[in-house]
Amino acid sequence: MIIKPQTIADEQIISNIANHEEQVWVHGIDITLESIEMIDENSCNELTLTSRTHAQRKKIIFVDNKTKLNIGTYDIVFNEKIEIPDWMCAVIYTRSTVNRWGNYITTWLYDAWYTWILWWVLHVKIPIVLEKWVRLAQIVFQKTQTGKTYDWIYNKTKTA
Repeated sequence: MIIKPQTIADEQIISNIANHEEQVWVHGIDITLESIEMIDENSCNELTLTSRTHAQRKKIIFVDNKTKLNIGTYDIVFNEKIEIPDWMCAVIYTRSTVNRWGNYITTWLYDAWYTWILWWVLHVKIPIVLEKWVRLAQIVFQKTQTGKTYDWIYNKTKTA
């Protein structure tokens, strides 16, 4: 069951919403661009049973609050932050405009008790210009019956 976005905003499960009127919708909350890093596709990720090592990244600089992204893979970090209670989870969905540009995102499930930043990976197939604070995606919260909560390296309390 989808949880009413206004409830999520009112209870500050998601914080740092710049414009409630524009961002809080019927089924989800729009999330806005904060920063971008290009993922070096020639470096290497490592996934083991106990750790994660990420490929090298290069911070993208904005000029007059805009930047052009060429073909490649990018980490997108959003302005909004979340603190998910133990009775819900969340998923980020791309706004259709991003898909209409011929580009796509990959994202994941945000588990119960996840607390920190929101981000996803943008795969640029056709160069695009992005402006800071543009609404790129929507986060949707769902009720869950969890027996275990998120407690691993990507949680704010677990990172260095």
